Amino acid sequence: MSLLIRLFKYRAGEKNSPEENFLTEALAGVLESSRSLSREFAQWLFDKCFSSPVRVGSVRIATQKTVAVQDLHGTVVGALV
Repeated sequence: MSLLIRLFKYRAGEKNSPEENFLTEALAGVLESSRSLSREFAQWLFDKCFSSPVRVGSVRIATQKTVAVQDLHGTVVGALV
């Protein structure tokens, strides 16, 4: 998706703001531009957020989604929103 389209496709609502959406989409655009950067960022984020070890394999960039995160044993250890 074009970065410019991505940056301006969401309007303000009760649960979000244009600034939040803009920054979220800007980060997603940067991460989509580099597979290695997206993997390193995801590993850093998981290391900071979860006490159970999480090994990052492949990364798919998506916004406006809720995703369950599993540890190495398949146990759900959290969710990213």
